[in-house]
Amino acid sequence: MDPGDSQHPLSGALDAWERVVDDMEATAAEYREEGWETLELHPGDVTPIPHDGTRAPKNKRV
Repeated sequence: MDPGDSQHPLSGALDAWERVVDDMEATAAEYREEGWETLELHPGDVTPIPHDGTRAPKNKRV
């Protein structure tokens, strides 16, 4: 299955990350303009894996 296919479970994931990073950069720029010192932490390579229903989330007990 092609990740660019709209039916793929991860379609749009890159767009979401790009929006988060763009928002972070814009917010940091606004703070710098106001005299704040900022630090932007960019995520590394991320591979989101959709929940398939076969495993319980790690933070919940079964």
